[in-house]
Amino acid sequence: MSRSLTILYHYRVAALDGQSVHIQAIISALEVQGHTVIPVGPRHGIARTSQNAAQTGNGGLLAAVRARLPRWMAELLELAYALRAYGKLKTAVARHKPDLIYERYNLFLPAGAWLARKTGLPLVVEVNAPLSEERAAHGGLAWHRLARRIERFTWISADRVIAVSTVLADRVAAAGVARDRILVLHNGINTAPFDAARAQRKQTRDRLGLTDTDIVLGFVGYVRTWHGLDQIVRLIAAQRDIQLKLLVIGTGPALEACRTLADDLDVSDRLTCLGPQPHEDIPILTTAMDIALQPSATAYASPLKLFDYMGAAVAIVAPDQPNIREILTHGRDALLFTPPTDGLTDNGSLKDTDNTKDTGDMQDTGSDAAHAPCHHGARPDTPALSMRDAVATLAGDPDLRRRLGQTARQTIDDRRFRWVDNAMRAIADLC
Repeated sequence: MSRSLTILYHYRVAALDGQSVHIQAIISALEVQGHTVIPVGPRHGIARTSQNAAQTGNGGLLAAVRARLPRWMAELLELAYALRAYGKLKTAVARHKPDLIYERYNLFLPAGAWLARKTGLPLVVEVNAPLSEERAAHGGLAWHRLARRIERFTWISADRVIAVSTVLADRVAAAGVARDRILVLHNGINTAPFDAARAQRKQTRDRLGLTDTDIVLGFVGYVRTWHGLDQIVRLIAAQRDIQLKLLVIGTGPALEACRTLADDLDVSDRLTCLGPQPHEDIPILTTAMDIALQPSATAYASPLKLFDYMGAAVAIVAPDQPNIREILTHGRDALLFTPPTDGLTDNGSLKDTDNTKDTGDMQDTGSDAAHAPCHHGARPDTPALSMRDAVATLAGDPDLRRRLGQTARQTIDDRRFRWVDNAMRAIADLC
């Protein structure tokens, strides 16, 4: 773009989770290109300081209030907030004379669409999840029909709708948005901190008490039951002849059960739980890993941690499903596994499926909320692997680990999976 723009960035997010990481990254990327970004959102807003955001699952004050109110009342309060947001946006337009509005889509939030229609300003709506579908399925919606109508109105009012996966773009198109107004932009990364951190890998491992012979399996994020980290603990216990260790960066409701299981299986010395860490420390910590775990993913998500793993140039294990295959290629820059549908064997290890393909998968918090597992997406021409198979294969093959990690890092360059590239493409040719 040849000129600097003034951009209103509208959001309704107070949570310190992956959403805040994304918001800060896009704002910073737009500013790096010389644009002036005016954030318009909750009064306390998204801090521009580092946060241990994506690892805590902190839903913010709104989520806490909503959980205590009758569903119908909480949803009406969300809609009432849209009136307040409209007023704030209108004031910001009068004061700053912006060139366009960039809005992170949220449920019951048509404020940006209202103002864009009134003023004629270009509107970019970034969609990270089909929230009416998501909340109806997993949290419940009292005003489901109204939510769907407002969602559709917001999407079709936009000059450009950004979807974080092709799977999600198909849902947006099904709602009536013209395909030429939909742009798929997967999540991204700022690679510089990761490139610098790799030079400190030895020092970082020493600081964490890791030896050269340790093979470190790593997970970053909010640990939930369906992530299946208990399965990794069982695998570590079953592989006594290999010095496997599990490094968990984050917290979550399933973490204590993992600790208890590690104690029961006498492998507590192989489990390191660092708790939530400042976001700027994630590059250093992920480069200490040998194998990075993405145990599950929502069907339409673009998991933030996946790009961190790629930036760290470590071998990735991830589920074989369409949205993940939009980012990674099995055998080239990751090992993709077929998530099991029938649980565990009698001794608690992951069942091998005799090379038959399963269709279930677990879920991740890479989108705006936690969701239940999805149940589709395995590809018939991918060699059948369980997560256990994939981890065991990488644990025994350092050359393969090195090749997959290096290629994953190269994929970022080849596919332009950077926040600055995303920001440039998001607003291109709109003004």
